[in-house]
Amino acid sequence: MMNIREIRRALELRLVDDWRHAWKWGSVQLALAYGAIQSWAAADPDGFQRAMAMLPEDIQRYVGIALALAAIVTRLSSVRRKSNG
Repeated sequence: MMNIREIRRALELRLVDDWRHAWKWGSVQLALAYGAIQSWAAADPDGFQRAMAMLPEDIQRYVGIALALAAIVTRLSSVRRKSNG
């Protein structure tokens, strides 16, 4: 059984090696877009509703879910780096 120190060490937050390039990651960009849409919906609910009303009804309910899933998928997938030459 793990003691408190081992649990704390296991849960310790660590930055990824290339954290300075996080703004380039698709998952970070999608999370930012998701957050911007949520902020817009909170700040201007009427405007958000009008914009959503322009989408087909079948798609409206899946917009938020699609953005969240896209962020997860892009974060879990690896990107092949182009080789120089």
